[in-house]
Amino acid sequence: MLGKQVDGIVFMGGDITDEHVAEFKRSPVPIVLAGSVEESKEIPSVNIDYKQAAYDAVTDIVEKATKM
Repeated sequence: MLGKQVDGIVFMGGDITDEHVAEFKRSPVPIVLAGSVEESKEIPSVNIDYKQAAYDAVTDIVEKATKM
């Protein structure tokens, strides 16, 4: 992607390795992680609280089921 002259990258990958972090730091364009967690928090990321999201979804289903 870096060779394609993009304005930025939203990286949605699995595990973030030390090699990824080193490459991201060298990048001439901004990189943001989505759905991945990078332990040192050196790379910006966007994530959700999966436990809270699951709780909210189940609560919503239960509330709708009790209204029937």
